[in-house]
Amino acid sequence: MGTPRPNVRFWKSAVRWQDVARTPWPQVALAGRSNVGKSSLVNLLTGRRRLARTSSTPGRTQTLNLFVVDERFVLVDLPGYGYARAPVGVVRAWTRTTREFVARSESLRAVVLLVDIRREPTDDDVRFADLVRGAGRRLLVAVTKADKVPRGRRPVHLQTIAEGLGIPRQEMVLTSARTGEGRADLWRAIRELAGRGAEEVGDDA
Repeated sequence: MGTPRPNVRFWKSAVRWQDVARTPWPQVALAGRSNVGKSSLVNLLTGRRRLARTSSTPGRTQTLNLFVVDERFVLVDLPGYGYARAPVGVVRAWTRTTREFVARSESLRAVVLLVDIRREPTDDDVRFADLVRGAGRRLLVAVTKADKVPRGRRPVHLQTIAEGLGIPRQEMVLTSARTGEGRADLWRAIRELAGRGAEEVGDDA
């Protein structure tokens, strides 16, 4: 029997990064290209399919969305960067908001960068990883959509991603929103990044 699922509640959304730069709890942000699967990952972590809105349309998330976990820390779902089906001016605005938040939030402890296992890191991914490190934030890479690649081929894909982003393999967690793979490992890593210990959350929670 697994550990009970965490208590996660949607707190608020914000258009301006300044409105959520300081929170009562430490923050861990989720970032990545549009349509990389951030909302699906939030739903995977919480075990609630509709907590975060998912869509096949890139760029659906256009605000900073905050979720409080166990009243101890905050997950911040950031707008995606890169290609999105939205006006150029809008994309530029939310991209700027995301970058400013990462660089200047007073409560942000770390960033979980999502990368599709089937794709090599893009220039946008590399620049964003550099932004996170340059801002003095800890960086963890969540490799999404693991179910799309046979197990025997995964090491090659993971090595490509690690080399592209300039990170060691141990700073990556393999995940699948469809199968639930990696949920417990990612929760442990996020809790550690938030500075609240490494309490386990079972895969079958």
